[in-house]
Amino acid sequence: MDEVSALGWAHLAAGAAAMVGAVEASGRSLAGFVRSPLAVALAYFGFAFLIVPGLNLLFGVSFWQSSYRPDSVERSLWLSLAFVALVAAGYRCTAPAQGGASSNLRPVGEPGWTVAAVALALLGLAGLALLGRSVLEAGGLANYFLLRNTLAAGEGPSLILAALWQAMPALILAEVLARRRASLPAGRWRLAFFSALAVAVAAGLFQGSRTKALYPLLAAGMVWIALQPGELPRRVKLALLGSVAGLALVGGVLGIARESVAAGRVVQSEAFAGPRLVTEAFREYENLWYLLDHEARLKPLGGSTFLAGFVFWVPRSIWPDKPLGGGPDFVNFIWPWGYEPGRKDNRSSITPGLMAEGFMNFGAPGVLLAGGFYGLLLGLLARVWTRSRSAAMAGLAVCLSLRWAEFLGMEFFGGLFNLLSVALPFLVAWAAEARLGGRPVAEAGQGG
Repeated sequence: MDEVSALGWAHLAAGAAAMVGAVEASGRSLAGFVRSPLAVALAYFGFAFLIVPGLNLLFGVSFWQSSYRPDSVERSLWLSLAFVALVAAGYRCTAPAQGGASSNLRPVGEPGWTVAAVALALLGLAGLALLGRSVLEAGGLANYFLLRNTLAAGEGPSLILAALWQAMPALILAEVLARRRASLPAGRWRLAFFSALAVAVAAGLFQGSRTKALYPLLAAGMVWIALQPGELPRRVKLALLGSVAGLALVGGVLGIARESVAAGRVVQSEAFAGPRLVTEAFREYENLWYLLDHEARLKPLGGSTFLAGFVFWVPRSIWPDKPLGGGPDFVNFIWPWGYEPGRKDNRSSITPGLMAEGFMNFGAPGVLLAGGFYGLLLGLLARVWTRSRSAAMAGLAVCLSLRWAEFLGMEFFGGLFNLLSVALPFLVAWAAEARLGGRPVAEAGQGG
């Protein structure tokens, strides 16, 4: 067995261990899995950063360059293992002592909840309307896919408003389930759920983002599982597993198709060879390999890409030297001057992933620090579920958990942006829940 194959099998073994950790964190229950932020994060990390690279090493698949030095891949593996260990340790420091699900999750009630949901929906539609000019300015679908990140620059408020639709279907579904369990009318809420789901998926496709198109489906499924009163039958679990696998395949197809349209070429059959169709959507692991392979020319950024996430709201016209996010900085590391603010022919931003972004800023210690802080915040997120009284609040906790797992494969700037898109509905649910007080379900749900 050659060295590359040995590293591939080592990645697969580590990924299997992470999956076992996810099963243990879930209490060996599917409902427990979606209710546990640690289980979701471990499963995502194990698949995207350990199993996928293992498969690609065995099949000889790579994206940024044809091959990597074995010592770079091995160092990346050790950093990944240290990262995930610190995530688990940080989680244990801040997570609640008992992670059991909340009982008596209630509908929020009327009429305030309807007003809040309609207001969120209208804000989201306003954001989509404002983004429509990006498609018109692009001069065609191919140019839009090629320049979508550049065209969206400076449209932060519009993007956040449009992204409100990402959590809306799951938020409404939680209310539907709670009302049904309380024997309250839920017909119009059910109609609102399917309408919001259709709009959310269409909005993601409109923005050329497979993540935004598939997230509402996955989030709604996880909320449905989390709010079930008991464990699901085996056949339902198998059907859900098949659905997730189907979504992964759809994500791969959409990614390949998008790149082909942007490049103005027909999709080639080679794009679907080996594991590429499944692994194409999870290539962020390779960014750390690339950084380690070219470490000699890496100049640590000292935290500037993390700062960019907190100051995104400051217009660049006021702060011309405002730091770039991790995606543009990684583009410039691969292709010097490939991305420059305000230029219309920029290369599309590349999502570095949390580990690679930590390395870009502080080297190997940055990877370890990122793991520790991520775990601490993950534990705090677990407390949201255990303290939820309404189904809507619990549903939003699940949405945040999924977004937080996704954070592992994003840049800090984009990850923080996605959290903000869930935060506004989250705060609305929290405010609506506060008015429940100690009222019984029937009283809380009157007017529906």
